[in-house]
Amino acid sequence: MPKIELRVPDLGEFEDVPIVEILIKPGDAVAVDDDLITVESDKATMEVPSSEAAIITEIHVAIGDTVSSGDLIATAEAIDATGPITDATSWSEVGAEVRNVVQQDRTDLVVIGAGPGGYAAAFRAADLGVQVTLVDPGPTLGGVCLNVGCIPSKALLHVSHIKEHAESLGSSGIGFGTAIIDIDGLRAHKDRLVSGLTNGLSKMAASRHVRV
Repeated sequence: MPKIELRVPDLGEFEDVPIVEILIKPGDAVAVDDDLITVESDKATMEVPSSEAAIITEIHVAIGDTVSSGDLIATAEAIDATGPITDATSWSEVGAEVRNVVQQDRTDLVVIGAGPGGYAAAFRAADLGVQVTLVDPGPTLGGVCLNVGCIPSKALLHVSHIKEHAESLGSSGIGFGTAIIDIDGLRAHKDRLVSGLTNGLSKMAASRHVRV
């Protein structure tokens, strides 16, 4: 099997983004668009996908490393993208689910991806009388933005801004003492906000008879 290199795709404005999670190990089989690593900037957390179907042979990055567009993540052996890939639990399985929906179930429209673009399109189509199936590999609606990116980041940033504003009032003669930071409490606060929004989307999908 030919040797290939799996590199960071175009990240747009993001450069030198730290790696917070490595999602693969040598010997793993990945499909196109399966996630390789997770990176985190000051704006969002995002997964970096594979551009090829391959068997991972060596990983060239570690947690804490920073990466930019074009940096080498791993070397691998290319495999036939049409052949079976074991232990692939991401978008490769979504393709099979879409085929099942089209072949076995009656649906007018299949929307792939339940992020802000996907669920908005699905809800609008349902409002217009179209029978819609919304397909996503995640356990909840909302995609990266709502579940792990924009919304969780903004929830934590909002709290940190309030803390900074309170501390800045010291020069105006108002003091609140030293802040006590409860990390678990902050995570619970963030999780409650995300859960409330994802549950709301699920109810909106159900009320419109959108199949998920």
